[in-house]
This record gives sequence, C-alpha cells and structure tokens, in this order.
Amino acid sequence: MTQCHSTPTDSKKARTLPPHLAKAIEEPTRPHPAQGPGNATFVLLSLTVIWGVLAGGAFYGINLIIFVILALSTMLSLGFKPLPRSLRWWSLTATPATAAIVASAVATSAASDLVVALAPLAAAVSLGVVASACCESGMHVVRLVANVMTLEAVLCWVGVTFHVPAFAQLLHDGWRASGTLGYANVAGLLLLIGWLCAGIIARESGRAVDHLRCATLAAAALTTQSRSVLVAVLVCGAVLLVVHRRVAAKLWSSLAPAAVAFAGLLPAVRGDGPWSAFAILSALAAVGLVLGTPWLSRHRLGRIAVQLLPLACGAVGVVLLRSRLLDNGSNRGRIDIWQGALARMQTVGLFGEGPHELAALSHHETVALLVHSDVLQYGLYYGIPGLLGLVFCVYRLGRLSWKTRTSHQRELWVVGVSSLLCVSVVSSVDFPLQVPLVPAVVGLIVGATLWPARAVVVPQDRPNAARQPAPTET
Repeated sequence: MTQCHSTPTDSKKARTLPPHLAKAIEEPTRPHPAQGPGNATFVLLSLTVIWGVLAGGAFYGINLIIFVILALSTMLSLGFKPLPRSLRWWSLTATPATAAIVASAVATSAASDLVVALAPLAAAVSLGVVASACCESGMHVVRLVANVMTLEAVLCWVGVTFHVPAFAQLLHDGWRASGTLGYANVAGLLLLIGWLCAGIIARESGRAVDHLRCATLAAAALTTQSRSVLVAVLVCGAVLLVVHRRVAAKLWSSLAPAAVAFAGLLPAVRGDGPWSAFAILSALAAVGLVLGTPWLSRHRLGRIAVQLLPLACGAVGVVLLRSRLLDNGSNRGRIDIWQGALARMQTVGLFGEGPHELAALSHHETVALLVHSDVLQYGLYYGIPGLLGLVFCVYRLGRLSWKTRTSHQRELWVVGVSSLLCVSVVSSVDFPLQVPLVPAVVGLIVGATLWPARAVVVPQDRPNAARQPAPTET
C-alpha cells in the first residue's frame, strides 16, 4: 500500500499561510457563535412587537405614537457604535418614499398628518436597523416573531370558537378571525409570516412544541379565510419547491394537524352559535397528531395519510366555504374601488391627494374605503413621487435578496425571501403597508435573515474552499 508523507517543503508552505486562512482550512464548517442583541434592546424589541399586535397593528391614535416611540427607543438602545452601516442602508432605502410623503403633505396642506403617514416607514427603518445591527442573531428575531404571532393565533382561534367580537368578525358568509388587528387580511398576512418563521424553527430543533407552534399558526391563518393570503401561500409554496424543498416539506407537514383543527372550526364558522366542544375536540386531535407524527412516519401508510390529510380537509373546506371563496361581490367591489382610484389619480396633481383620508381614519373618523392596493394607495395619496419611492424600496429589497442568495444560513434566507413575496402578493390587492406593524415586521425579518453580515459567499468552482464574507451592501 502506498503511503503519502508530507515533505518538509509542504510543511513549510503550510506554516507560511496567514493564521486566519489556516484556521479556516482546518475548521471550514465550524459555525460562528450566535450573538444576540443586548438585554435592554431585546426587551424593548419584544415590547414593541407585542404592543403592535395588542394595539390593533398600532394604526389608531395614541397607539401609533407609542409604537413609533418604542421602535425608535429600541434602535437608540443599541448605542451609536454598531449603527452606521445598517442605518445608512435603511435610510437610503426609505429616503425617496419619505421625501415623497413630506412633499405631498406640504403641497396639500396636510403637514399635521405627517406623523400618521411616516409612522410605517419610521417603524420599518428602526426595527430593520436593530435586526441588521445585531450580528449573527437572526434566529433570535425569527423566534420572537414566531412567538408573538402565536399569541395572535390563539386569540384568532378563541374568537372564532367562542364568537368573541373582539377577535373575530361576523360577516354575511360566517365568522372570520381578525385577532387584535380588526382586519382579517392583515391578520392573515402576519400569521403567514409567523408560520414561515415557526417552520424554520421546527425544522432546526425537531421538538414537538415547535411543531405544535407551526401547526397553530397555520390553523389560525386558515381561520382568517383570506383569499389574498391563500394566493400568497400558493406563490410562496411554488417558490419554496424550487429553492428549498426541505423547508417546503416541513411547512406542508404542519398543514395536516392545522387542517384537522380548522375542520373542527367549520361548524363554528358557518353556524349561528359557537360549536366550542367540537372545536376543542378537533384541537386536541390536532395536538395528538403532532405528537404522533414521528410514530406515523415510521410506517409507509402513516406517511401517506399525513401527506394526504391536508388535501382531504382542504377539499371539505372548499365545499363548505365555497361562498366565501367565490365571493363575487367582494371581487366586484375591489375592481370598482381600483377603477375609481385610477380615475382620481388622473385628476390630482403631481403630489397626489395627500394623507388626509389615512390620518382621518387613524383618528377614528368615518372616511371612504381605502384603496385595496398599496401600489394604487401610494399613487393616489403621494402622486408619482410616491410611486417611484415605493418602486425604489422594492428594488433595494430585491437587490439585497439577490446579493445574499449564497448565504450559508440558507433557511434564514428562505424565510426572508418568502416573507417579502407574501407581503408583495397581499399588498397588490390590499393595504397592509398602511398598518405600521406590518412594515415593522418586514423590517425585522429582512434585517434578521437577509442582512449581508450573515451572508457567506462560497466560490462555485471551489465548494470546499474557505468561506469568505459577502460583499458589503450599500
């Protein structure tokens, strides 16, 4: 047998390597230690997100002001040393939209409404800076979002099960969960983002409690009966099947217990009185399914049953809720609103109508229906500069996603991109970006999952080579 011996020359060459490269070659896959935000910063961050959820998305009156103050305080609690790079990127991203809003408010004599109009951008920048500046703490933020949204999920389930008006709405086609936000589509979007975060956590830990949290968020998103969220799930699922099938498989597996829990809620959704006993039994059955999935996965028939159960329950749900899914009145109403907004945009000036309606609604005044599309909303309120500012934000986020696609924390990257896709889909047919909590959560997710400090570029022609930091994003 031929034996290979290292020559003195080879040893000499090895000794001449720079210390950081020699260490990287010896331990190329050793993960970096996770460094989370400081205690004060994380406490303030948690309070900000929890307040945003409990205060109805921080849209109305004093709740909005408290939310913005908490978000700014969270950013300032970091101090000034780690901020310049992340603050520069987020400020540059939001500057065109901010300038358009200020110019519109001044041109339309609505300067007093600037606090309401700028609150979503201020919250997104503040929390985005916090998540971006806390290097290697992406999973901390993802776990925080999942935990807070689980609280919202439980309130949605309670609202539909016991017909609590504070957490659910009675419409002509039955009860829909809206949680503390008061609007089912926005609540469904946030629950969907929480579901994506919980899926990554469950895949990493494998613990039953994390699988249960993932299933809870999926079931709660179903209780909102939001068609825009359903479309976002389909788009996001198609993308996940291409970029990360294992994450897609984990999220799909959580739909089996979620479908069982939602099936038990269908009588309460459609009935005149709460069917609480049936809903509780189905929830217990869903918990049992979560706990029994590892055992079922050992058997072929069990694996097939778990995979087919969401389809079976989904078919039953489609039959029972077909009037909701085929709500032509809602479709026609949206089209009429969009046509009216396009007609109004042709008559307003360069800087739009200004944020009068948005501010009036924030102060609990009765106004016309908001345009159910953030794109049209920006064009109508803030004119052409507002549209360009929104497009610039989308461009910056898309460019950041593309530059960090080779991140070694691939699953975190998938969460960030999937969340952006979901927000884009829902924003095209609704107005979630007008609710300060939604841009704030988007900023958190982007900073925690897509920030270049966590990205590592691996050369395609040398997959085993030492990993080098990703280029700086500007």
